[in-house]
Amino acid sequence: MPMKKRIALILGVAVVAVIGVYAFGHFRPAEPEQNQDGSAEVTGQVAEDDTDVADLSVMEAVVNPGEVTAPVTAVSDATTDEVPAQYDSGSEDVSDEKPGVDPEIDPNAVTVQSVSQDKDHQPTNVLNVTRQPTDYNVIPDRYNCGAWGGFTKVLASDTVNGIVLQENEGINSFDFLTRNTDISGEIYFSGYDFSDYIVEIYNSDLIDRDITLVFENCKFFIFRSLSPYPRVKLVFKNCTFNSFYGSCADFTYCKFGGYYRDGLVPYHDISVKYCYFSNFSSQDPAGAGYHSDGTQIYGKEGILAENIKYEFCRFEVPWIPGSNAINACIMLQLEFSSGKNISFTNSICNGGGYTIYATSKDKGFEYYRNVVISNISVGQSRKYGAVCPNVAAGVEISNVIDIGDLYVASVWKGSGKTHLSVTNDTLQDRLLVVYADGVRYEYVIPASRGGKDSYFDRFEDYPIDIDICIEADCKYVACFDATTGTYNQIRFVTWDGSDSVSIPL
Repeated sequence: MPMKKRIALILGVAVVAVIGVYAFGHFRPAEPEQNQDGSAEVTGQVAEDDTDVADLSVMEAVVNPGEVTAPVTAVSDATTDEVPAQYDSGSEDVSDEKPGVDPEIDPNAVTVQSVSQDKDHQPTNVLNVTRQPTDYNVIPDRYNCGAWGGFTKVLASDTVNGIVLQENEGINSFDFLTRNTDISGEIYFSGYDFSDYIVEIYNSDLIDRDITLVFENCKFFIFRSLSPYPRVKLVFKNCTFNSFYGSCADFTYCKFGGYYRDGLVPYHDISVKYCYFSNFSSQDPAGAGYHSDGTQIYGKEGILAENIKYEFCRFEVPWIPGSNAINACIMLQLEFSSGKNISFTNSICNGGGYTIYATSKDKGFEYYRNVVISNISVGQSRKYGAVCPNVAAGVEISNVIDIGDLYVASVWKGSGKTHLSVTNDTLQDRLLVVYADGVRYEYVIPASRGGKDSYFDRFEDYPIDIDICIEADCKYVACFDATTGTYNQIRFVTWDGSDSVSIPL
């Protein structure tokens, strides 16, 4: 063959090869295997062609959802609306203090092993990553909500910040009518553990002055403020409850659950933002016969259920048989009063028989007005459907969609390591791909369970808030659900002040 034709043939083959690589892409993820035995093991997967990545090391990992590394305060939880200062944009590292980790879960770090790659390969494509809404309004989880750290135990009839409590039959009460008569204005509490007793506000509608109690980073068992129209306003920031009942309270970054009673039962004038409701299944015989909800609104005789607002909240209430019955994430079923100005928006709900109820019972109920349930992402760990079909007149429900991807909530750093909190609320094993400082990590996140006959026996066995630990002090992490072979961006965080990054593929 003449030299000119030989050169032309070689060039032609090279061009076809380059076009083929560009057209079909660098990465063919291994199809995640369905978890048959119900174990919640996260397994690392490596691309079949390990020579097709430039200057990237592919990593693999194994982790059990119930075995998590004790993390530190999330550093990337900046939001656009009234976010506490400790949830900054992630520009600085944080101390190695441990936040509010469920003590029932044994903390163990994820083991990560590297696989060497062909360093001579040149990238054929570049992925440009920028911040998305979930990077500003960070999803609540067990790491960024609730109380954590050391606490001062509050005992029966203690005096706390100059306020004398009165204990009677297991209830530690705040009473500003018959005692504490010199107290007015705003009183602040931080780092107290009230959980040995039920806490209740007594006679708060009979006092002659307005009082605001602000609780930050405090723990409670059950808190009640049951007066019809209390003059004691309650503010809770990063507090942990089993249950709350009452009116005139604001909650941000609080955690409810771990018990068979409803997490939050509001009567009127309640604001709930960036809060986390989880783990209501119970084997406690005392819970026999209870129908447990993340939150339930049933009203109170003679009081209009009004001005109740939930926004950017998350409910993880998978249907698990126990001594109690898991009923719903959101149980809106007014019985004893009518409802006005009630909303659930921009939230995640996973679990229940039906996940959402919006019904009524005629025990004093007459109407719903300006009641909205909108922009709700619904997981599949439920027994029946997303919304109970019996929707009451006056309730507007819109944009309730099934969750189709993984999601990453908290991202934080500590002890020179980088952590991600990842959840799979779908019934399929899913592939998580993380790019961090030019290194690609892959994890298969096991499927959840749902339906009448498919469930885990314990909340801890669900793939919820799994701590993925990268053994590096990263400058950025970009997270994708790559289950279908495409890159669906689910979380992006930087610590160097940049708002974007270009990743060679």
